Amino acid sequence: MCDSANFNRHALDVNDYQFCNTSLHYPVRVKDLVDRMTLADKAHQLGNTALRVPRLGLPPYEWWSEALHGVSNTGPGTHFDDDILRGATSFPTPILTAASFNESPWKNIGHVVSTEARAMFNLGLWGLMYWSPNINIVRDPQWGRALRRPGKILPWWMLYCQQHITMEATQGDKESEVRETLDDITMEVREKSLIIGHMLT
Repeated sequence: MCDSANFNRHALDVNDYQFCNTSLHYPVRVKDLVDRMTLADKAHQLGNTALRVPRLGLPPYEWWSEALHGVSNTGPGTHFDDDILRGATSFPTPILTAASFNESPWKNIGHVVSTEARAMFNLGLWGLMYWSPNINIVRDPQWGRALRRPGKILPWWMLYCQQHITMEATQGDKESEVRETLDDITMEVREKSLIIGHMLT
């Protein structure tokens, strides 16, 4: 975001903006950025297509990229280029991977997806935000999107989420933080499901 060349194009000095100062803590940087934005600026950031804010040096950004079972060109934020890169590795859908009852591929798939996503970002093909994986438990096959989820068996669902998201979203020290967060989410879902189940019976 804080590319000095981009700031120079708009006759801005990157050093004048605290949100570009990497020595500051994130809350300080975020507050500085948000305080500089008008209500209209903020509203234009709410969709998947975030508009540019030239006076702050902010480029436009497309949040909608997909990587459910491999980096995909579904969505406006992703595209392949025949001259540079024609495609990415496509793996079986999550419900098929989970049906193997073998957790070892999950981490490997997450690793490949994250590596290819980073490579494509480095080539300038798209960003680093992916709407993936879908961590909802399959409750009813009539819903029609069951193949996008790892199934309904809770322990396997937890492992899938931990392995896939940890590899795609984190590095190093953050891994335990993501695992803890996923465990909390899982337990909350499980507890609420049990409560609802008791209420219905």
